[in-house]
Amino acid sequence: MKKPLKSSWLRTLIPVVFILFTVVGTIWHTGWGTLSSFGWKEIAAICPLGALETMLAEKTILPRALAALAVFFVLVVIFGRFFCGWLCPVPSVSRLLQFLKTGGRRREKEEDVAEEDTQRQIVLPAQPTQDKHAETCGISSCAGCSSCSAGEAVKKTAAQKRQAADAGPLTVLAGALASSAVFGFPVFCLICPVGLTFAVVIALSRLFQFNESGWEVLIFAAFLVLELLVLRRWCRNFCPLGALIGLMSRLNRLFVPRINPKACVHATHGVDCRICADACPEGIDLRRGKLTSADVSVCIKCRACAEVCPSRAVSFPLLPSSPFVETAPMPARGRIEIVPVAERLVGYEEVRRPLDIREAVRQSSRCLRCGRCTSVCPQGNRVSQWMALLSRGDVDGAARLMLQEGALPEICGRVCPSERFCERVCSMQEAEGAVMIPDIERAVSQYALDHGFKPGIRRARVPAKAAVIGAGPAGLACADYLARRGVNVTVYDKERDIGGLLSYGIPPFKLSRDVVARRRALLNELGVKLVMATTLGKELDFESIRRQNDAVFVATGAGCAVGLSLPGEDLPGVLPAMVLLGAVSRRALGESNQMPDVKGKRVVVLGGGDTAVDCLRCAIREGAASATAVARKPREALRAMVGELQQAQEEGAEILCGLQVERLVSAGGIVSAVLCRDGDGKELEVPADVVFVAYGFRPEPIPWLAGSGVAFDNAGRICVDDNNATNVAGIYAGGDAVRGAAFVSTAVADGRRAARAILRYCSIT
Repeated sequence: MKKPLKSSWLRTLIPVVFILFTVVGTIWHTGWGTLSSFGWKEIAAICPLGALETMLAEKTILPRALAALAVFFVLVVIFGRFFCGWLCPVPSVSRLLQFLKTGGRRREKEEDVAEEDTQRQIVLPAQPTQDKHAETCGISSCAGCSSCSAGEAVKKTAAQKRQAADAGPLTVLAGALASSAVFGFPVFCLICPVGLTFAVVIALSRLFQFNESGWEVLIFAAFLVLELLVLRRWCRNFCPLGALIGLMSRLNRLFVPRINPKACVHATHGVDCRICADACPEGIDLRRGKLTSADVSVCIKCRACAEVCPSRAVSFPLLPSSPFVETAPMPARGRIEIVPVAERLVGYEEVRRPLDIREAVRQSSRCLRCGRCTSVCPQGNRVSQWMALLSRGDVDGAARLMLQEGALPEICGRVCPSERFCERVCSMQEAEGAVMIPDIERAVSQYALDHGFKPGIRRARVPAKAAVIGAGPAGLACADYLARRGVNVTVYDKERDIGGLLSYGIPPFKLSRDVVARRRALLNELGVKLVMATTLGKELDFESIRRQNDAVFVATGAGCAVGLSLPGEDLPGVLPAMVLLGAVSRRALGESNQMPDVKGKRVVVLGGGDTAVDCLRCAIREGAASATAVARKPREALRAMVGELQQAQEEGAEILCGLQVERLVSAGGIVSAVLCRDGDGKELEVPADVVFVAYGFRPEPIPWLAGSGVAFDNAGRICVDDNNATNVAGIYAGGDAVRGAAFVSTAVADGRRAARAILRYCSIT
C-alpha cells in the first residue's frame, strides 16, 4: 500500500509552486504571483498587515483594504493560522538557508550522544489517579497529565513560556503599526521576509532574463538572510503577521486538533508520551485535554502531531463536537519465533529467529520517543532516532545511525541483556509491553549488512597510528571508530580469530560465528591490520608497539576464572565453565574438536549467571544425562536473562536456587556430588559426575603493562579516568580489563569513548 504524501512535503510544495508562478509571471509578463496581479501598490489587497499599515499610514478607511481584511478575517476564523502552516514561504526559505549554511549536512558531533530531545529529564509514569479535572478531559486514568492537580506546575510553566513567546511578535506588531502611523508609510513592508522572498525571486528572474543588474537583489537577499539566520526563529519570536493572524484565530473553532482518550497511551496508561507536543512547532501540549483559545490561536494546522502519533489518537475534526474517527490501533508487541526444542538440541543454530524487516518497521511505530532507553543504554544509543526514522520507512537512515563508528549493533542486538537496560525502562513496558529494541536493532543492522552496507572512511587517511591490544568487543569498537576517522590501526590478539568471548565464550546458539566473521570482513575493508595468534610479552614486546604508534588501547578482557575456595575443588571432574564453552566455540570455528566428556553424565553447573546457563545448554547438546544449575541467589535475583533461563528449562535443564555450596563430595577419587545447604540450614546433596564452575571472571595485573608504569587497583583492574586514559600518556584501556566481568555493550561503549579520546590526543578533529 502506497503511503500518502506527508503534510510536511505538501506544506513545502505549495509555497514553492507559488514562487514558480511568480517566476513564470515575471518572465511572461502575466504578473502571476506578483503585486501587478492585484494592481500595483495594492499590497493591502493581499496582506492583512499591509491593509492595516496602509490605512494607518494614510489615516483613512480604504474600502478595498477593509474588504480584503474582512475576507482574510473570515478565512482565519474558519481555518485558523492556515497561512503560517501552508502558504507562507518563510519556513521553506529558512530551511533552505540552513541547508546551504551547513553544506547540506548536519553538523557531525564528536560525542556519540542522543539529540536534545532525548536529553530532557524523563518523567516516570505515576500510578493512575482520579481527579475532578479528569472528567472535563474525558480521561479517567490521567496520571501525570498536566490538567490534573499533580501537573498544575507544568501547566503554569507552559503558560508562562507561551506568554513570553507571544510577547515578541506582538511587540513587533505594535511597532509596525505605530511606525506606519508616524511615518505615513508601511515601514515594515520594506523588511517583511515574505515580501523580501518574492522580491529576491523577481530580482533574480529579471537578472537572468534581461541581465538587469543592480544592488536590489543583494540588498533584498542580505535582509532576508539577516532575518532568517541571524534573528533565529523569526516566525516564533518576531513575525508581526503571525501575531496578527494569531489574534484573529482566537475565534477559530473548526479543524482544532484533539486527542481521542481511548486511543492515547498517555490517557489510558499514564505513559509519559510527549510525541505530539515535541512534534508541534508551537509547543502545544494536546495532553492537557480541551485546548484554550491561546492554544488554538497558535496552531498552524500543520498536522505534525497527527502524523507522528503512534496510536493515531490525534485528529482535526470539522467541529469540536464531531465524533472520533475510528483508526487503526497501535500495533501490539510482536512475538519472536523461537526454534522448537527438538530442532535446538540437534545443533547450535541461533535459537531466536530474526524479525522480518517489515515487522521491524511496524514495531518501530510503537516507540514513544521518550528517550528513557538512551538514558540507560551503556552506549547512549540514539534509539528514539532509530525508531523515528524506521516509523517513516527510512530503513537506510536508521541503519546508518545504528552502524555508526564503533557500534556493533548486529552483535549487541543479539547478546545485550535488554531486560536490564532499554526494555526495562521503556515507557510502553507497563502499557502493552516494551518496544522490541534489540530485535529491531538486530533486524535492521542485519538487513543493511545483507544488502551491501559498507563502512565509509569519513576523512582521508591521517599520519596517526594506533594499536589495539585485544580483539574483543571493546577492541573491535575502538578499531572501527579510529579506522573510520582515517587512523591507521593495528589489532593484536592471542587467538586466531577476532571477537574475544564473542567467538570463544558465547555459544553459537546465541551468536552465530558468521556474524563475527562479517565484522572481521568490515574491518578488513577499512584497512585495519589484524595480527592474530600473537601473545604480547612472548612474540611481541609492548614497548616496541608503543614506539611504533601514537596511542595504544588495551582491551585484554578478564580471563581469570573465579574459583570455588571450597573443599573438593581440586577433584577430578571439577572444571571451569570455559573449558566446555571454549571447546564448543573452537569446534564451531574449526580450530579443534577436543571436547570434555559429558555424554551420558550428570552435569552440575555452579552459578546463576549467563555463563552458567550457557554451560547448561551446551552440556545438554553434548548429550549429558542431566544438567543442573546450583545458584546461591533466589530465582528473581539471578543475573541470567529470564528468556534464556526459560529456554534452558525447556531444553531439560534444572535450576536450583537459594542453595549455598558447602563442599564437593568424592567417590573413588573423583567428584560424585555437590553438598549444599538451603536457607533453613537443611542439607541437600546433588549427584554429579562433572561439575563446571561458573562464578564469573576477573582481570589480573598484566606484567608487560605494569612494566610500562600503568597503574592497577587491588582487584587487578587497570586504572583509567573518565576518558579511559591510564596514568601513562598515550595508553588507554577499556572493557573487562578495566571494569571486571561486565556486558558486551559496556565494553563497546568503552572502546568508542577511548577512540574519541585518542583522536583528541592525536589532534584529529
